[in-house]
Amino acid sequence: MADLPEPLTFDLYLAPELPSLHLSIPASIVSSLCSYPVKYLRYVAYCILGVGGAITTGGIQLSDEDDIPPGVYYYNWDSNGDASDEPLVLDVCAQASESRDVAEDNHTRESFRNDLAERDVSCIFTNAALSQCQRAHIVPFSRGDVGIEHIVNNRLHEDVANLTSINDTRNGMLLSNTIHPMFDAKKAVVLKTPNRVLSTSDIPANNSEIKLYGDVVYSRDPRYTLHWLHGTEQEQRIVANHTDAAFKNHSKIPKPASILLDYNYGVAALKWWGRGNDALLKNRERLRAEHDSLIVADVDSARQSQAEELVLRLWANTPAARTRREKQRGSGAMAYK
Repeated sequence: MADLPEPLTFDLYLAPELPSLHLSIPASIVSSLCSYPVKYLRYVAYCILGVGGAITTGGIQLSDEDDIPPGVYYYNWDSNGDASDEPLVLDVCAQASESRDVAEDNHTRESFRNDLAERDVSCIFTNAALSQCQRAHIVPFSRGDVGIEHIVNNRLHEDVANLTSINDTRNGMLLSNTIHPMFDAKKAVVLKTPNRVLSTSDIPANNSEIKLYGDVVYSRDPRYTLHWLHGTEQEQRIVANHTDAAFKNHSKIPKPASILLDYNYGVAALKWWGRGNDALLKNRERLRAEHDSLIVADVDSARQSQAEELVLRLWANTPAARTRREKQRGSGAMAYK
């Protein structure tokens, strides 16, 4: 009998409450993005679900330093002893709002443009001149202030209570004209370390740093690191994996917020690697079958919209988010629905 081929993916099942929904992550990507695969799987699951946990296989909890091969793994909610993180209850799952309170205030948009130019000076990853850059939103501008409110109110793990505008600098960065489309399509994402799971040393360093022009310096602690989750070889030549961001030296303008970068990372992971539950996230083949006229770009866009809604829905059902909604109802404030 011939030997079975070695698995080429890390298949991570997210929770029993989410039947069959899992990530199928190419092993080559995991090994390229993080020195510790267990920690990377924990971080990605945390970004999607909004709760802490541990990775298990065969009923055994793995340590962060375990050198694991590709295969099937499970995210065990709340195994890290964080009493504030309990499994969500899907049958009371709040739906992400379809409303879009798009910010059209000219003053906030102008401030957004000016403040990013002051803080970033140039493309934060390539040092391309301001004239070759675009102002990129982490949470898409189309989601408006309501979208920011939903994310912040459901996951207050950092001091962002005053983050209320889609045009806040903590929701933006200067990116070159070539990188911006890759970021909007979730092919490239930004990882901030240290975060709740990963330290700065867990992420390989970029050994090809460029000479920086202007009064900008690499951000070393925290690091803001570009990760490629998808994309052709030609696209990924635009900027190297693990390139760290550079900002204006001694700028007082707040940098991108962890909570928004985590949300964006979770959406991107679901878009490209989510599998197994069409009720929550339709696969590309099903989308094409339902819409014969859809081209590849439209299929990817539809998947991205579904991933955005699902992550918002999951974050809305962490114990902390449910507790806040109960308090809002008790005080007569508007609840998230």
